[in-house]
Amino acid sequence: MGPNVLITTGDSRVGFQTAIEFLGEKIYNRVVVGFRNAKIGKDLENIGAIAVDLKPENSSAVESVIRDHQIGHMYIIPPSSDKRVEHTKAYIAAASKSHMRCVVLMSVVNCSNLSLSQERDTENEAAEDFGSSMSDFAACERFFTENMDKNWCILRQSLHQQNLLVLADIVQNRGHIPLPTANGKTGLVNLKDCAVAASAILRTDDMNEDYKRKTFNITGPESVNGLEIAKIAGDTFGRHIKFEHIHAKEMYRILSNISGLNKCDIQFLMDYFWATRTGKMDFVSPDYKYLTGMEGQRLVDFFKENGDQFQPGHGP
Repeated sequence: MGPNVLITTGDSRVGFQTAIEFLGEKIYNRVVVGFRNAKIGKDLENIGAIAVDLKPENSSAVESVIRDHQIGHMYIIPPSSDKRVEHTKAYIAAASKSHMRCVVLMSVVNCSNLSLSQERDTENEAAEDFGSSMSDFAACERFFTENMDKNWCILRQSLHQQNLLVLADIVQNRGHIPLPTANGKTGLVNLKDCAVAASAILRTDDMNEDYKRKTFNITGPESVNGLEIAKIAGDTFGRHIKFEHIHAKEMYRILSNISGLNKCDIQFLMDYFWATRTGKMDFVSPDYKYLTGMEGQRLVDFFKENGDQFQPGHGP
């Protein structure tokens, strides 16, 4: 059997999808997944994971989990909370002290450049702490590279295609895709592809020498703007879908009324939309194909798989 792996944040969409992927591959000896929400913990157990109530308030508690489950590989996913940096540092400290054979940090494309930017504009004043989520991910990256030895890499991800699902009700009822991105483009990536990329790195007993101390950018195979997203959706659904560029304050209002999104989720989306609108996310990386040997999922296939959630008469 393969290695024992710990996924730190099973409560997140990234962590849960990664657990599904790792378990489905049947490569890992143990897939141990941290959670804080009891319902998520039960869901993780139901899909076959070893669910642990991971307490990141201090690294010693995480070290105990690593020791008890004989963890040699670790996927650190920063949580969506106001303690994102603090808790991620605890995970990193525990991994460093435990002399892991392979550690991957999940991050966001271009975050180090965006967090250093002093740009401000009235379009994004809706968010209280402009750029703070990107600064958080950049801070996690710095701590990671400064404290880990050599068996590590960073897996930066672009915006997930699944984030479009938060607009499903609006697409159903109005036939619009509202975004504050103007003509800005980004390489939307499928969440499953991010999990596959993580597994490509973590699945071997010892980390591939070509991956060590590297940063990989996981994007989709195409960079698209709002107009192109709407056209792809409309062509897929066989109905007219219109892109509507809206002010950031309106986007913030829309997101604030969607259940399941916390303040940090909204902050991240607002920061990413700003970066997209200002041209900072317009690129496609070859790293997914380099790691997996495959092409990432195109947006048309995402809409085909999730069409019922965007069509009139269907729930989200």
